[in-house]
Amino acid sequence: MTTAFRSDRKSTISTRKFKLLPSRGTGFRPDLEGIRGIALVVILLTHLIEWPTGGFVMLDLFFVLSGYLITGLLIKEYARTGTIKLWRFSRRRIRRLAPAATTVIVFTIAAGYLVFPLARANTVAVDGVWAMLLSANWHFILTGTDYFSTWLPQSPLLHYWSLAVEEQFYLFWPLLLISVLTLGARLVRARRGRSLTPTFLERYGLLLVVIFVVSAASFAWSVVQSNSHPEVSYLSTLTRMWELGFGALLYFGNVLWAKIPFPARVTLTWLGLAVLVASSFYLTPATPYPGLAAIVPVLASSAIIVSGVGGPAGAVALTNPASRYLGQISYSVYLWHWPIFVIIAALLGKQSGLYLYGSIPIALFVGALSFHLLEDPIRQSSWLEPSAKWRRMTSWQRFDRASRIVAVIAIPVAAMVIVASMFALNRPSQRPETPTVVEVEEPGSETSSTGSEAELEPVQASIIGALNAEQWPAEIVQQIDSGEYLPTGLLNNQCLDVKEATLDECQVGDPTLPRSAVVLGDSVALSWMPGLGPALNDLGYHVQLLSHSQCPAADVSVSGSFGEGAVRPGYPKACNEHRAWALDQVDIAKPDLVIIADGEAEMQTLILPNDIATKKLYWQQGMERTLERLDGSQVVILASPPQAESVTECYTRVASVEDCTGRIDKQWREQIAAVAVAVEAKGSKAALIDTQQWFCSVDSWCPPFALESVIRSDRQHLTQLYASRLTPLLRETIRETDAGE
Repeated sequence: MTTAFRSDRKSTISTRKFKLLPSRGTGFRPDLEGIRGIALVVILLTHLIEWPTGGFVMLDLFFVLSGYLITGLLIKEYARTGTIKLWRFSRRRIRRLAPAATTVIVFTIAAGYLVFPLARANTVAVDGVWAMLLSANWHFILTGTDYFSTWLPQSPLLHYWSLAVEEQFYLFWPLLLISVLTLGARLVRARRGRSLTPTFLERYGLLLVVIFVVSAASFAWSVVQSNSHPEVSYLSTLTRMWELGFGALLYFGNVLWAKIPFPARVTLTWLGLAVLVASSFYLTPATPYPGLAAIVPVLASSAIIVSGVGGPAGAVALTNPASRYLGQISYSVYLWHWPIFVIIAALLGKQSGLYLYGSIPIALFVGALSFHLLEDPIRQSSWLEPSAKWRRMTSWQRFDRASRIVAVIAIPVAAMVIVASMFALNRPSQRPETPTVVEVEEPGSETSSTGSEAELEPVQASIIGALNAEQWPAEIVQQIDSGEYLPTGLLNNQCLDVKEATLDECQVGDPTLPRSAVVLGDSVALSWMPGLGPALNDLGYHVQLLSHSQCPAADVSVSGSFGEGAVRPGYPKACNEHRAWALDQVDIAKPDLVIIADGEAEMQTLILPNDIATKKLYWQQGMERTLERLDGSQVVILASPPQAESVTECYTRVASVEDCTGRIDKQWREQIAAVAVAVEAKGSKAALIDTQQWFCSVDSWCPPFALESVIRSDRQHLTQLYASRLTPLLRETIRETDAGE
């Protein structure tokens, strides 16, 4: 039996009485096919080389289009038959979307187990499950994913967030429409009776009001959340619903749009296209989105839709064969492009020729094959259409048949994943036949003490051994595959942002120890604590943390974002307020020792022009202000671990150790030089510990592991294991500064 709703089962609905119902604009439109093709190209370029910077606006176009077209399909069916057959609508959507989407998910999960370390592959598999459940966007929101972050490796299924928004719309929208239409029909009958033909506004007025209210509420929430939590707002269905609703409202104006004179429609087409493309260059990841800024691409998309209702408006850019073909295959290409980009980048790096010049052609080729061999044949097939035999079956017989179909599909998929996983776990590591050998030089530093020679020597020996390693040691592979190296403990609790209420919880060591120490800095300071905490305790210090993620102890204004030019709304003020509060706490506590540990990455987030000399001077002045504020306290500054390759990004089943070996950059040297000047001005009450040789060779090469441990959990934060193995070196180095003796 077909699931359907009827507003008036006893009356016959004539299409004549709905002559004002919009009926044009939702059939085949070559211009809309063409704009999809242009949007696809912009998205591919943005995802590959981050140019244009605002290519994400093309997703607004797709949302408006979906709202317009889906609403048109549903309303035309209702006007024609007096009913909306939900199962028929659903099976058309399933045939259209599910086969290609599921295939890409399965491929990506299997490829993940073949390419990525086990921990990351498992994460991809979880992402795939959420994608299959049509909830990828909420999954990424709950896991704290920032769509624009380039700091952490991104999921090869991250792009499924937009599909999830649309799929949730497909589930919700028909129910909303039929519910409101049914209520509206009952209200009309109660007022006018059954004999009179309802007017257009009587039939659809309530629905228009509801769509407007839902869209307005969504837009208001989008504006609020885009400014308070942009990383959530970008992915949320609640902040995107207004774009879909706007497209829905456009449909009801088709009768009016069709009357627009041809010259005006041509103007609208080109103007809409120009504004849409221009917004992709003007907007950046720093823009709070999709708040007020999204109005521009939404209106531009609407202009393109409206201009073609009365027929083609002469925009050759939209109706040429190339644009139309790209639009035709756009769904398949969109599904395939991001996993292809991520996997090629993982295997070869983002600077490789194949990644830069081959990723888009590969994505287009695979997407075209997927369209012609999978998506289009299934879309045009009778799959899911009820047969006469199916109609005669009992409910149990239908369930039994469906279970067998699911099993036939699920078993091979599960087998593929299991085999891929086993293959990945047993695949030997590979390395070029002629590794680069690094000569050992005498340790030393011109900046300050590097700790006892006895404690430093095994660290340097291990670093040199790692740089010359011909394959990944088994214990390192185990740490990577298990995810043991990933952040835990202090980096995952309330001490990421110490407040008055969490002061007691962010202490390390016995409170009865004779001396006290305070640790200031960002999340890098926390990553030091598995080694720094015990070292200070051994020296008789009870430790109080006053850290804040992405907020350095140096008195500088930071954006709170790693995207160039991006400023997290409200973050500079929040960071400055926390720093002032933390320094007040130091005044109150009067500790015997203050440890400062800022990350190198914070130099990237300074709200300054991207000029290293300017940033160096600004950092120096900021550190001088902080040290002046700490007047009277003994201060030890730990030089930041130099940024290097993250094993989460660079390690694959075919990666060599060299693929994950980095080198100290100019930014780190300039930051340390700036701190050294500030320390010199402070005099004997401050000391800078140069930590280069704790992580890198004397000639600045930085391996991914040492001391039988992965060094970094990402590009900068220390793993708990490596930090703990630096305890003796930290203890002796701090002792040598005469900090407490």
